[in-house]
Amino acid sequence: MYIAEVNCGYPGYISHGKLHGSTFTYGRTVRYTCDSGYLLVGGSFSRRCQLSALWSGRKPRCAYYNSCASGPCKNRATCTNIPDHYQCTCTHNWSGKNCDVDIQPPVMMNCSVDKYITTEAIKNLVNWQIPSFTDPHNFAIKVTSNYPSNEFTFPWGDFKVSYTAIKPTNGFSTNCLFSIRLRQSYTVPRGVMMGHFYVCGASGTWMPSNTIPNCSVTAINVHATGGYRNGPSYLNCTGDRKEMQEDYIDKLSHSHFRHFCKNSNKNVFQKTCQCSVKRRCGINILL
Repeated sequence: MYIAEVNCGYPGYISHGKLHGSTFTYGRTVRYTCDSGYLLVGGSFSRRCQLSALWSGRKPRCAYYNSCASGPCKNRATCTNIPDHYQCTCTHNWSGKNCDVDIQPPVMMNCSVDKYITTEAIKNLVNWQIPSFTDPHNFAIKVTSNYPSNEFTFPWGDFKVSYTAIKPTNGFSTNCLFSIRLRQSYTVPRGVMMGHFYVCGASGTWMPSNTIPNCSVTAINVHATGGYRNGPSYLNCTGDRKEMQEDYIDKLSHSHFRHFCKNSNKNVFQKTCQCSVKRRCGINILL
């Protein structure tokens, strides 16, 4: 009786690797290895000849596993070998397959905070600190602003100051934006009762808004109650002008407005204030 030996035949050659084992009959095993710089993937490390005359498992292949040796990852990125390829782990603000895409915007320092200013003057010179912009990747930066310098004479109102830094190499930008708000400050301290004083305000109206007395009309003394005192009476503005000035200066020097008058000269207040109510007074603050 003749018994045939089971032979599985040659299991196959692999590129960039070696086959170990020269007997391919039933029960025999072969194994594969790869050359330096290659990794065995996609099959079995070893294969056994089976009774069916077929090799177990699948024939593997040797994949290139040293792609990082060429230094494909840029800008201090970390390179990891993977079969037939590589993978880069980028540092901060670099991107792309090889970490050579700059995604770093300009870095800003010293952006001014919002300013809130109260002032009696209609226009005021305001200055601020110019922000600085840098690029950690050392590319050029172009800075623009909506004001030519770091100071400007503003009227009362709300204004925005903007500085924009653009990096032409990637189009990224950084903006410094802050507000400047100027408000009228009044001559009367907060909480002080104005009494008989009227102030020509920035709005072009007298404050308080009730009707300004017309000194061309004869005034009379009226009995006062509730803590108010009688004021002096004047028959006409022209004849009693000197007496009116002296009385005004005397009352002013003992009022909350005394800091306006550092000079005892009765002619100090010979100014004209024009308000939208179309009344003129011979002094800035009318008694």
